[in-house]
Amino acid sequence: MKISQVTIVKDGNQITGFSKFKENEIEEAQTVELADGEDVVEVPPKYGFSLTVVPDSGADIDWSGTSNATVIVQYKGGSKVVFTGCKLLKQTPGDIDGKTAKEVQLDFYAKARKVS
Repeated sequence: MKISQVTIVKDGNQITGFSKFKENEIEEAQTVELADGEDVVEVPPKYGFSLTVVPDSGADIDWSGTSNATVIVQYKGGSKVVFTGCKLLKQTPGDIDGKTAKEVQLDFYAKARKVS
């Protein structure tokens, strides 16, 4: 599936134009060691993702302290994934070499994930 647009709603402002988006894996169960072998237990899902901000669409925004943001990932064909309660975990500036534009990778945790 191809992504047509990623939008962050931060402090009431909509920011678009991200060059990369990667959703974290969602773990649903884990194996646990027991005295007589192994078993599987369910775990609460953890949601998260990373995206890269391109210059004209937010690389110069101060992302520090971003919390309770909403992120909407719109796929071609109409389906979308909405992440709510998003909190910035880490921001990693890209290399600046004089040839490519400044990019910043943002890693987020999300409280909820809804597919529609």
